[in-house]
Amino acid sequence: MRETAVIDSSAVIVLGKCDMLWLLDFAAAERVITPAVAAEVLAGTGEDAAIRLVRGGTLRQTSPVTTHPAVAAHEVDAGEAEVISYTLEQVQSRIAIVDDLPARKCAAAVGAPHVGCVGLAVEAARQRRLDDLTSTLLHFRQAGLYISQRLMDHAIRLGNG
Repeated sequence: MRETAVIDSSAVIVLGKCDMLWLLDFAAAERVITPAVAAEVLAGTGEDAAIRLVRGGTLRQTSPVTTHPAVAAHEVDAGEAEVISYTLEQVQSRIAIVDDLPARKCAAAVGAPHVGCVGLAVEAARQRRLDDLTSTLLHFRQAGLYISQRLMDHAIRLGNG
């Protein structure tokens, strides 16, 4: 486990909608968001769990982040660029929590440790802290997270192994 999880907006939103923010415990003890991620989450409507989490200060917000040149070469949104760049500043102690495929590809290409909501759920299942991985992944889908059937099948095999 890393010291700090740097969380992208999609993870905050999906885990918030699913009432599963506790899955972040499997990534790191400290959880932070960048200014662009905070803005993306707060741009949402209503008063959902993600917005309450950001407004409530439960997630520490970093100071402004400069996009790493290697990250700038990839097509990712502002929040993803900040998350991956901030992670790269201390790769030994930080992990990026990103779900979108372009962000995951970028993180892998630049050497940033990363995991997504599916990986967090698999780890929870492997540690017997999640009773029904399949239902959880379906809940993620209902909350708007794209999970291919191939990834779903692979995750279930890993989580039940």
